[in-house]
Amino acid sequence: MKQTFITALKAELEHTFGRKIRSSRDCLQLVDAIFQRTGETINANTLRRFFGLVQSQYAASSATLLILCRYCGFDSPDEVEVNIRKQTATDIARQEVLHYLVSLFRDVPPPEGQDYDRVLDNLTRRTIEFLERNEALIDPFQREVARTRAGQFYYYEQAVQMDHLNGSYGKGLRYYLAAKATPDAILFAHAIQVFRYWLNQDLRQLDKHMSRLADTPPHPHLAPHIMGRLMAARLFHLHAHGESTDKLLAEMRRYQSILKITRENSPSAVPDFELIICEALTLTGHLTEAREYLQRGRNYYAASHHLLPNEPLAIWETLLSNIDGRRTRKKNKAASIPSLDPLCRKYHSLLLYRLGTPLRQPSAKKQLAALVEETGFQIFAQPGGNFILNKKEQF
Repeated sequence: MKQTFITALKAELEHTFGRKIRSSRDCLQLVDAIFQRTGETINANTLRRFFGLVQSQYAASSATLLILCRYCGFDSPDEVEVNIRKQTATDIARQEVLHYLVSLFRDVPPPEGQDYDRVLDNLTRRTIEFLERNEALIDPFQREVARTRAGQFYYYEQAVQMDHLNGSYGKGLRYYLAAKATPDAILFAHAIQVFRYWLNQDLRQLDKHMSRLADTPPHPHLAPHIMGRLMAARLFHLHAHGESTDKLLAEMRRYQSILKITRENSPSAVPDFELIICEALTLTGHLTEAREYLQRGRNYYAASHHLLPNEPLAIWETLLSNIDGRRTRKKNKAASIPSLDPLCRKYHSLLLYRLGTPLRQPSAKKQLAALVEETGFQIFAQPGGNFILNKKEQF
């Protein structure tokens, strides 16, 4: 086994564990941490040998290395090797920038309840845009910001980067999950992964993450945006398997009724649950229900629009109108193409291409193919008419 790999894996283990492994006591505590996160058992003496606390002429077995990799959030040793980054002369400047960016999240107060802070949302978005121009900083930033409460809420949970769901953001979710490590975090992270693999049309991975959700029942006070992700994931799972959604739709309505009552004393509530559910319902062809949640979201938006950085419901209003044939890009181009969220430009463009008017121009078809290639969302490559996301065409 290459020494660079072993060095990198040790660093990943210490980073995930939260401190250096320097004693037998550290190894014993790491044994417990590995079991809690992976369900796998590893001998403390094996860890002592791996970290050089005792002399050994034998290298760690492949089974041991796999367990250690999984504890760090990687599926295999190969992923660790891909993640190895060589040090360069510019690292000093990078570290200064990285320290500054992370401090912006570390030094701000965490959100209280479900209050929404427009300043922090804008800060998050500007940070993401900067990182997209400086890709070498993305991975170390995601590692560190995942340790801050504000970063967990605003960077990971609120600013879901759909365009990078199969890239940096999707990979970064392992840092979020390792740092937060609560039932809420498990539900959020795996629900997002279910959505990801529904878009990718990867049924095996979808079922894998859905099984993790089934093992983690939600508590009564789950945040609306996480409950929305959970219910959306369940809808995508049922849709992928062609199963009835009636019970889930009824459950969504009951939850929304309860949520309406709790929001009466929260003037800063935003329509996060309605937005997430409207998206999932639209994508799975439940158009009547999608319009209902769109209208409910509109009602909340009217009271909280001063808190939001953009109009998040406009894209779904446009898509539903185009699907209905009430308003198409050909008939009313200016009104039918809303301002796209910078975090989701490619994803929203795919939606407009496939859920709007049928594709007839060769240039549009080429653009669609390019966007599918860039995002990895194979579901948008399916043949079909105006509304393509029919469960009979999936998987």
